[in-house]
Amino acid sequence: MYKLIICDTLFQIIVAIQMKITLFQNDTVDLWISDHSIGVDSVTERLRKQKLFESITYIKTKDLIYLKNRFKKLVNTLQFGLGKKQITQTNNYNEIIFYSTSEIIYCISNIYRKRKFNTTWSRFEEGILSYETDFVYGNSVKILEKILTLFNRNIVTDEIKKYYCFFPELKKTNRQWRLIKIPDLSANEAYIKSILIDAFGFEEKPIKQKFIYFASSSDIDGYPYGETELILKISNIVGKDNLIVKKHPRDDRDVFDKHGIAVLDSIGIPWEIFQMSSYFQNKILLTVDSGAFLGITAMLNSQIRGLFLFPYFEGKRRQFNERDKNLSIILHELQKLGRCRNIKVSDDINSLKEIDIFDQNDHAKVKN
Repeated sequence: MYKLIICDTLFQIIVAIQMKITLFQNDTVDLWISDHSIGVDSVTERLRKQKLFESITYIKTKDLIYLKNRFKKLVNTLQFGLGKKQITQTNNYNEIIFYSTSEIIYCISNIYRKRKFNTTWSRFEEGILSYETDFVYGNSVKILEKILTLFNRNIVTDEIKKYYCFFPELKKTNRQWRLIKIPDLSANEAYIKSILIDAFGFEEKPIKQKFIYFASSSDIDGYPYGETELILKISNIVGKDNLIVKKHPRDDRDVFDKHGIAVLDSIGIPWEIFQMSSYFQNKILLTVDSGAFLGITAMLNSQIRGLFLFPYFEGKRRQFNERDKNLSIILHELQKLGRCRNIKVSDDINSLKEIDIFDQNDHAKVKN
């Protein structure tokens, strides 16, 4: 079988590699990697040298998809979405696997329509919190689909047949699709770790701090609820020398440096590689609602300790209520599967003073 996997994020590249060396090890697979992440062009070059994939194409779609000029955006959407322009040469693939529904997907669809070539459309996961985001996409794609409907053209999202994910048990919607389990990273951990370390140019730098905080993009995206202030409070509780912050990739503020709090140098390196390559069993991972360490902990079946702090803001971040509810459900489901047993939900940051917080099963302030 001749397959194409399209990746827009660093995590999707990890998933694509795992799929190639397990499920698709006997298939011919091409990989398209977009320019949406910093440093991904270098990742593309290093991956090419490994020769895991038949070919790897670096596609520049960031400006196309995130163009702010509405008129130019509409023109590009129509030109690419209707197949008048191509982002790169498109071969005839038996199956195309993607996460983001974009103009590029519809470009391929309309090129195939002209060729009278049929393919199988499939989606794959974008992290543990993505399972119910099947049809979340921008207005330009919605407009494009309305136009295609008027001309009786195919709507790709109506033609999806398969869904690839690490935990099919967590997939609640669109179960008419064929759910295909991607093997756990723990099944071939040493092999995929060596591939990823080389592909991402990862060099291990020991983290001396006990607490690692995973910050969101809320404060820079215009949805502040006090996360930065929370991090500063935590630093006072556990000690500034005992806390390091993994900033969101788009956060270029120096607020933590100004307060003497260390920041993890992780530009262009997915957290998954850090957690696979370093010893974190004596660390405690903290976040309000980032899914960064939840998914990799589940995929590795790791006993690493983590704490979600969204109850601390109860009633103060209503726009995230659905996300928090979903996160609680997913964590509960994972724990029923025997995963993430040491990841908890807490509403009391003062409990971080207690060094044995995770060893006290009856701790009143910590709740699963």
